[in-house]
Amino acid sequence: MLIKIILKNKWSEYESSELEVSEENYELIIEKSKNFYETSFEMWIDDRFIVFPPDITRESILEIKII
Repeated sequence: MLIKIILKNKWSEYESSELEVSEENYELIIEKSKNFYETSFEMWIDDRFIVFPPDITRESILEIKII
């Protein structure tokens, strides 16, 4: 399945590149994302890699969109 990860906060919205994942990996991503705001968060956005520090993730919403 194809997914995109979207991080939304008061400053902006960041959308990952499309990711091809198995259903098993999708379930793992869902489980790990439940506590994403406790630590830093990393993702690929087309031509770059972004790391969000915990103070940003605490004020963000994480969306995992199935394409």
